Amino acid sequence: MLAATPPHGPSPRRFEPRAYVVDESTARESPSEPAWTGRVQRVLSDGSYLLITETGYQWRAGARDVRAATDAERAVYEAKLARLKRERAALTERLSGRG
Repeated sequence: MLAATPPHGPSPRRFEPRAYVVDESTARESPSEPAWTGRVQRVLSDGSYLLITETGYQWRAGARDVRAATDAERAVYEAKLARLKRERAALTERLSGRG
């Protein structure tokens, strides 16, 4: 006898904190917008995730809505984060009179 498949597909993969994931529920067709990439901050008691963007925006994503980020998606996230850190450091220098 075959095991019954849950109504929403197979059980989702579990991601640990700091994992890069993509929340497919954030993608839009019109206007076209790719799904958001985030890092897992916490796994919540119901199995959903608290995610964070490179800018610090946090949101909750359902366990069945996320997938592992590709190498390219992780690279884009890290590049954006590095750019923001450089911009923040430059602003700090200017504001402190050192730049």
